[in-house]
Amino acid sequence: APAPAASTTAVPDARTIALAAPPDAALAVADNVDAARAPATAAPAPAHGAAPEGKLIIASSPPGAEVFLDGAEKGKTPLELPASGDHHKVALFLPGHRLARLDIEGKGKTEVALEPVEKFRGPAGIKVRCTKRRVYVLVDGRDTGQMCPTERIAVERGEHAVVTYDPQSEESTTQTIKVVETHASARVTAP
Repeated sequence: APAPAASTTAVPDARTIALAAPPDAALAVADNVDAARAPATAAPAPAHGAAPEGKLIIASSPPGAEVFLDGAEKGKTPLELPASGDHHKVALFLPGHRLARLDIEGKGKTEVALEPVEKFRGPAGIKVRCTKRRVYVLVDGRDTGQMCPTERIAVERGEHAVVTYDPQSEESTTQTIKVVETHASARVTAP
C-alpha cells in the first residue's frame, strides 16, 4: 500500500512538521543506517522558522518529548538551545507516540506534531529489556511507542522481528524471536 503523504503546515515564526506514516513504516531517515537492519520513517524537510536571535527552539505537540540532538540527550520539549550554523539530526521520543527523526538547521524554531501509535493486539506478548542504555523498540516494522524496558507488547504467537534503535548512537539492531506461549511474555534483551 502506498505511504500516506507527510504534511507540513506553516505557523507564523515557526515550522511545524506533522509526521504521517503507515503502520509498517520504517523507523528512521538515515543515510548512514542500513535499510535492511533499520526500518525508516521519512520526516518531511523542515522549512525555516523564526526564533529569537541566536536561539534554536525545538517543540512538539504534545509537549514533553525527550530530545536527542546529534545523539546527545538535551532535555524535553519545548527546548531552547543556543543557535549554531550547523545542521543537526534530531530524534524526539514521547511514550505512546512514534519516534520522530528529522534533520534541522541549527537556528530557528521547529515544532513537530507527534503521531500516536496504533495499539498492538494478540494473546501473546514480548517485553524488551536494556543492557546499556534505553533504546526505542519496533516490532514487525511497527512503532511500539516504547523505549526499553518496555511494558508487554501484545502479539500473535509465531516469529516476530524486534528492532531496537539507539537515538544516541543512531544504530539499529534486529532480532528475530519466536513467541510460543500466551501466559508469559517472551523476553528480548537489547544490545
